[in-house]
Amino acid sequence: MGRLPGTNSVKTLMPYYFDSGTGISRLPKSEFGKQAIPYLSHEVCAEGIRATPNINKSVQDLPFPSTLKGVRSFLGSLNYNKFIEDLPVVAA
Repeated sequence: MGRLPGTNSVKTLMPYYFDSGTGISRLPKSEFGKQAIPYLSHEVCAEGIRATPNINKSVQDLPFPSTLKGVRSFLGSLNYNKFIEDLPVVAA
């Protein structure tokens, strides 16, 4: 992998953070040069945000509801509605 744009900027700015006493907490946990970063069951990348595959699978494996309470519970578990195409049409 080639050198990423902005790498020199990060190296240049780091001493200023530490000299000012601000610092960056948990620097070992920082990730630079990644194409995508997992965050709270989502994957954040340059193209946008999407649900991780394990979340998609767990939603697909939910049992089919047979009661009104079950339908409400199922629809409540679909907090990932922006990742499900035509959810309002399917849920109606």
